[in-house]
Amino acid sequence: MMQPQILEGVRISPLQKHLWLLQHADKQTPFRAQVAVLIEGKLDRDNLNLALKMLLINMRYLGLNLNACRG
Repeated sequence: MMQPQILEGVRISPLQKHLWLLQHADKQTPFRAQVAVLIEGKLDRDNLNLALKMLLINMRYLGLNLNACRG
């Protein structure tokens, strides 16, 4: 007998719901946001890496994947 799967999550915003619906209407074109940043001068890669990790931890929606559940 399979154990029930316990899912945790957060409510999505109306904009996230809209994008989710758009993506599922056209499965050929995933919706993604990309950005390019130009950094001039000396770069401390370790601090940049830590700052990006902290950003994703504190702003969970930036790394959000929306998955549909059966039912």
